[in-house]
Amino acid sequence: MKDILILENVYKSFNGLKVVRNVSIKVKEKSITGLIGPNGSGKTTLFNLISGIYKIDNGKIFFNGERIDNLEPYEISNRGIIKSFQIPRIFKRLTILENMLIAAKNIEGEKILNSLNRNNWRGIEEENIKKALIILEFLELKELKNSLPINISGGQLKLLEIGRALMCNPRMLLLDELIAGINPILAEKIFKKIIDLRNRFDITFFIIEHRIEFLFDFAEYIFVMDKGEIIAEGTPKEIMNNEKVMEAYLGEK
Repeated sequence: MKDILILENVYKSFNGLKVVRNVSIKVKEKSITGLIGPNGSGKTTLFNLISGIYKIDNGKIFFNGERIDNLEPYEISNRGIIKSFQIPRIFKRLTILENMLIAAKNIEGEKILNSLNRNNWRGIEEENIKKALIILEFLELKELKNSLPINISGGQLKLLEIGRALMCNPRMLLLDELIAGINPILAEKIFKKIIDLRNRFDITFFIIEHRIEFLFDFAEYIFVMDKGEIIAEGTPKEIMNNEKVMEAYLGEK
């Protein structure tokens, strides 16, 4: 498999504090790759640099062979990198299905001229509904399509966040603390869904996760950050046996 995401010597500082320092990583296409490290190690900042929310100070970022660190977030999104959030950003007064539909990219009916003629957008809206229902069924949320987010569980909200991302036709999903606060049974179910999604839609997953027992069971490769730097990388087994990781991440020597 080729490297779909490449970071070369990436730096980011805030008010003189170096939050990301000399980070160079490669993520394989169609892989499930993890990013772990202590709180404040720079993981979320790194995701924000990849998705264009923050601009790098130095270095280069490539996605699918194209340099993207000079692009705006919407341009990076259009190329297939979609980022989720630690807390799902759901529209609470819209139904589950409506939340899915608002995430679609080709909402032609919102354009002023198109809105004047139903024929300009009706077919596209119908296709978006079909697509949303297929995704909701796959995520076992279809029966809840007319429910409001307030009436579903935290785990189902996380699945809805993934579903909304799938409406954007991603090539890579950046998932930040996907299973935070989720009970172990549902957490395992969510990771199994990720494997199914990877296999069905050829999506690459890059995942920040503190609950490393789940990540190590499902990820193929792991990067470890500490104090803004990548201090280790390898398979889950290699990371578990790495002394630097034990010292920096687990507090052992």
